[in-house]
Amino acid sequence: MALTKANFRMIDGTAINIVDYGAVGDDSTDDTAAIQAAATAAGSANKALYIPSGTYKITSAIIISGTNSSVYGDSPRASVIKNYGTGDALDLSQCNYYSTFQNFSVDGSGNAASRDGISLYRVGAGTGNNVAYSHFNNVYSYNNGRHGFYHRQAWGTRYDQCKAHYNGGCGYYLYYPSGDTGGGNGINFYQCDARHNGSASGTFLTDNGGIRIEGVAEVHWSGGIIESNEAWGIIIDSAYNGNSAIFFDNLYGEYNGYNATVGGFIYVGSLTTNVEVKNSWITYGGNTGNTNYFLYNASTSDVKVVDNSLPVVGAGTSVIQFGVTNEPIVPLTSVIIGDPAASGSPVTTTIFTASDDGNYVVSGVIAGARTGVTNQHGYYPFVATRDNSGSRSVEIGATGVTALSSAPTIAWSSNNLQVTVPAFNYVTVTLNHYNSTAVTTKSIPIAVFPQLAENGSTAFRKR
Repeated sequence: MALTKANFRMIDGTAINIVDYGAVGDDSTDDTAAIQAAATAAGSANKALYIPSGTYKITSAIIISGTNSSVYGDSPRASVIKNYGTGDALDLSQCNYYSTFQNFSVDGSGNAASRDGISLYRVGAGTGNNVAYSHFNNVYSYNNGRHGFYHRQAWGTRYDQCKAHYNGGCGYYLYYPSGDTGGGNGINFYQCDARHNGSASGTFLTDNGGIRIEGVAEVHWSGGIIESNEAWGIIIDSAYNGNSAIFFDNLYGEYNGYNATVGGFIYVGSLTTNVEVKNSWITYGGNTGNTNYFLYNASTSDVKVVDNSLPVVGAGTSVIQFGVTNEPIVPLTSVIIGDPAASGSPVTTTIFTASDDGNYVVSGVIAGARTGVTNQHGYYPFVATRDNSGSRSVEIGATGVTALSSAPTIAWSSNNLQVTVPAFNYVTVTLNHYNSTAVTTKSIPIAVFPQLAENGSTAFRKR
C-alpha cells in the first residue's frame, strides 16, 4: 500500500508552515510568494504562521493579517526573514487585536533602500484594523534601511527581550500622529536592546538613535541596553495632548552619540510631562571635537533623574544637562572628572552650559583627590556668574582639608563653565544653578561622592 507523506496542512489545528507552501530558506531562492501564500492562508484559517530554521529571502513586504494572529520561529538566529527589497519586511497593518510574534528575526541585509524591519501600523484614525495589544517576544530586527520596529497607534503593546541593532534610522520608533485617537498608551519594554542604530553625520539628528517617542501617552522601558546609537540613545519628541508619562529604569547605557558632532543619551525636544530615568548605569561623553550630553532638554517640562551612576567617557566636550532659560532652580548631580590612572593627562570638562539670554549664578563645590598620594585632597567651593550681556566671573577657594599640590581650576569658555583637573587627580563636582533676574541664594552641602557618581533623588527641574 502506498504511503502519503503528511505535512502540517493535513493536521487540523496546527500552524501553517511556510515550507509547505514552497519556501526554501537557502538565502538565495526568492521565497516572497511562498511566504505570502502561507501568511494569507494562516490569516484566513485563524492559524499560527510557523517559520522553521532557515534564511528566507524576500523582495517585497510580507503582509500578516487576521485577529489573534501569531507568527513564530525556532529562534531569532535560526529563523530569519531577509529583505532584499525596497519596502518593509513584515507589514502588520492588517492584524487585529492580540497578535503575538516570537522567536524569529528580520534582517534588512544592509540594504539602504529597504524601509522598516517590522511595521506595526494602524492605517489612520478609526480606520482599518486595530493592531492594539500585540506582544513581541524574542524578536530581532536589524540591518534595515530605516527603523527596526516602526510602531504607530498600537496601544497596549509589549516587547520582551527584543533587539534592534544596526538600523539606519531608529531601533524603535513609537509614533502617534496628532490626528489619530487613543493616545498610544501602555507601550512596555522589558529587557530589550537598542544598539548601533542611526547615523553619526550632522547635528541634532532626532530621527537617528535607539528609541524615538513621538506623541505617545505612556511608555515604560525596564532593563536591557541602549548603547552605541549614533546621535541619541533616547529621543522624546512630543507628548500626547501635552501629557505623557515616560519612564526608563534599570538599564545600561553607554557611548550613545559618541561619534556624532552633537549627541548624547537623552534628547527631550518638545513639551513632555513626567519623564523619569532611574536606577541605571549610563555613561556620557564623546569623541574629540564633539559635544555629548547626558540630557539635552529643549522643552519646558521636568526630567526626573533618580539613583543613577553617570560616569564621563571620551575626550570631547561632556555636558550633563542643557536646558532653556527661566528655570529658577536646577539642582544638578555630582560627576567624576579627571584621570585617576597614572597617564599624566589633565582633563577639561564642561559642567554647565548657559543660554545667551539668561542671567546665571552657578555655585557648588569641587571635591578632589590625588591618585596614590596620601593627605592630598581638598574641597573647593566656587561661585560663577554670567548675565545676558555676556559678562562672566568665577571665584574659587580651598577649605577644610589639605589642598592638592596642583589644584583644579574652573573658568568660563564662551557659554560653557569648564573644570580642568591636573594630571593624576580626579574630582567630583556638585552644583546648583539659577537663572533669574532676581537671584536668590541656596546653601549647598559639601560631600564626597564615590568614584561612580551617584545622583541620589535629584530632579532636573524645568519651569
